[in-house]
Amino acid sequence: MAGRLPLNYGTAALPIHSREKRKHYVAYCYSTLPISDEMLSNAMKQVPIQLIQKTPVRVLKRRALLDRPRTVYSMDILRVDSHHFLLRIETQAGTYVKEFVHGDFGRTRPSMAELLGVSEGEVDILDLDVEKVEFEWPPVKSTAPSFR
Repeated sequence: MAGRLPLNYGTAALPIHSREKRKHYVAYCYSTLPISDEMLSNAMKQVPIQLIQKTPVRVLKRRALLDRPRTVYSMDILRVDSHHFLLRIETQAGTYVKEFVHGDFGRTRPSMAELLGVSEGEVDILDLDVEKVEFEWPPVKSTAPSFR
C-alpha cells in the first residue's frame, strides 16, 4: 500500500466511545413481597437514575474492584401479578442489570429493591434479554483526515 495511509479504527478506540453506547433490556423479575402498581409507578418516576455499582460479586475474580457510575436513561414496568413484573430498561453500556435489580448485597445503589421500597434481596431477576444496542461504529469524525 505504498503512498496510502490505512485508517484503522481498531478496538483501541472502543473504550473512549463506549460511554455513548446504550443498551435496551427486558427483564422478568420476581419479588418475595407483594408489589403494587403504586410502588412500580413511584419507581418509574425516579428516571433518569444515577447508579454507583461496585464490581459485582459474581465477576469479582475477573474484574478490578471499582465504583462504576452508570445511568439508567428510561424504565417501564408492567406488573404481571402481585409478585412478578416485566422491566424494560435503557441503560448506559457497562451497567450490570442483574445487580441493579437485586442490589448485589448493597453493592449497587440505588437498586430496584430500593426504588420499590423493599429490602435488599427481596427482588430478583428470573430472565434477561438484550433488546437493542445503540452504538455508532466506526465513530463519526468531526473533520475529514487531510495531509498537511
